[in-house]
Amino acid sequence: MRSVKPEPEMRPPSITMTEGWRRLNVLLDQGQEIFRHRPLTDGQEEIWSDSCLKVIDETFGENSGRRATFIGQTRAVFAKGGNVYDRPAEQRDAQRVERRCGVLTILLKQMECEIGFGAGPQPQLDFWSDLHPRICSVAKPRFESGHFADAVEAAFKELNAIVKEYVLKKTGTELDGAPLMLNAFSAKNPVAVLGDLSTETGRNIQQGYMQMYAGVMTGIRNPKAHANIVIDDKRARHHLYVASLLTYRFDERF
Repeated sequence: MRSVKPEPEMRPPSITMTEGWRRLNVLLDQGQEIFRHRPLTDGQEEIWSDSCLKVIDETFGENSGRRATFIGQTRAVFAKGGNVYDRPAEQRDAQRVERRCGVLTILLKQMECEIGFGAGPQPQLDFWSDLHPRICSVAKPRFESGHFADAVEAAFKELNAIVKEYVLKKTGTELDGAPLMLNAFSAKNPVAVLGDLSTETGRNIQQGYMQMYAGVMTGIRNPKAHANIVIDDKRARHHLYVASLLTYRFDERF
């Protein structure tokens, strides 16, 4: 008797509606920028669409039906003479980006209504709700026990570990601190791409964030790791917001 293979379990939502709305807004901006600065490059649409689908699944769960709405109707196209990214292929990808940006715009409007009116007044978010979950997990216990400098050091060590793991997996190179960040976010040959490098705006974004990532390692993490620095809770919160911002920005890479 043949055994019946069980259907894979659909994962439920893993982030809040508000967080999903925030991430999808960022992705919508990226998609619109990609379309504005045509021609697209091979794989650009696929990477962007996969990022959108990941956030849609995290926000609504894998069985919500919104994945299918975002993807829309697709058809297989067989290239003649090998895998050549020609003008028809670029036009097909551009049309997908344009249509999917339209779907995201409508979805975000629906989410705004649900966030603003569907559940009544929203509770006031506390400081930790603003922070990236991985930063919160390492910093909160230290901060709440009064070890403010330790909380900040742990947050930037966590950011360093996240980027370090990614670069090691992509390149096989193990770096740390500012050299790691300069390599990961290099304006000329980045491992992690933060903007459309075919445009001046995208190159400026890449350059600016590279300097920020390297700067926090040199100016915030290293001094706290090598000296007995005392800071108050207000300054610690400022530093933790920076660590959270850079961690979220890394999540939103292309």
